[in-house]
Amino acid sequence: MRVVVLRRHALWRKHRLKPHRQSAFRLSRDPRFAAKVADVAGFFMDRPAARWC
Repeated sequence: MRVVVLRRHALWRKHRLKPHRQSAFRLSRDPRFAAKVADVAGFFMDRPAARWC
């Protein structure tokens, strides 16, 4: 059980999540959750340059 807790905290640190600061936080049970979070976080951390027409 301790490994699960350490893994969860490692994911939170890696993606700079702070669930203790939310009034309600539920971690998804989706098996691909970590990959999805990485995709979304990566997009916001390294956005493509804005294109002006």
